[in-house]
Amino acid sequence: VLKKRSLRQIEELKLADAIWCISSLVTKSYLKYSYTKGKLFYCPLGVDNYYYSSLSDNSSEIFTIIFVGNINPEKGAHILMEALLKSDLKKCKLIFNGVIASYFKLIFDKYYEQLIAKGYFIEVSPGPPLENYRKSNLFILPSVHDSFGLVVLEAMAVGLPVIVSSNVGAKDCIKDKKNGYIFNSGSVVELKNYIEKLYHNPAILNEMSSKSLELSAEYQWNEISKKLILESEKLLTKKTP
Repeated sequence: VLKKRSLRQIEELKLADAIWCISSLVTKSYLKYSYTKGKLFYCPLGVDNYYYSSLSDNSSEIFTIIFVGNINPEKGAHILMEALLKSDLKKCKLIFNGVIASYFKLIFDKYYEQLIAKGYFIEVSPGPPLENYRKSNLFILPSVHDSFGLVVLEAMAVGLPVIVSSNVGAKDCIKDKKNGYIFNSGSVVELKNYIEKLYHNPAILNEMSSKSLELSAEYQWNEISKKLILESEKLLTKKTP
């Protein structure tokens, strides 16, 4: 099935006049194929800023981290849990807003038990993430590979600092060390260090929160739509004799 799907996608790319790349990560993945030459244009995804725009209202004394998406190795759930196990955090809540993949359940349960034993509070909460965003202090997406990750923009629009891996396409929307951090994919130590820095420095956390909210305004869907039309027209104009 995967082979057939891949072959179909290759044929579609060959037939296309233009290929919309939603991140620099996607662009780089296409550049190695000669049949995409001259067809690529970049435009990120956007966010409904009016729906998500609301600073975190976390009044709890517990530092809360949120992960949104499928809970599996591809999204790096194990990397986050390992980083927290190795961290010096004393009191922390971790919200997994998603569904645990069946093939990851045994690994998740093992980490869960160790984190609970360390004093963590862990909540698995499938469904719309808005209220969980609002209850959180920090958003983390440590994916091993993610072509974009729209949840990053959602978290920014709520006013959360964000930490993502270098293999998350939405890193293009982050200003490293301004509204969050980008760590080398798979690096548990790097992720641990960034979490500890924000946990121990509420002033930096608050500054990054405000910066996330500010930056998210640049990715409102109406602005992204204009950019998408402009970039596609520029590319198609080049092709017109």
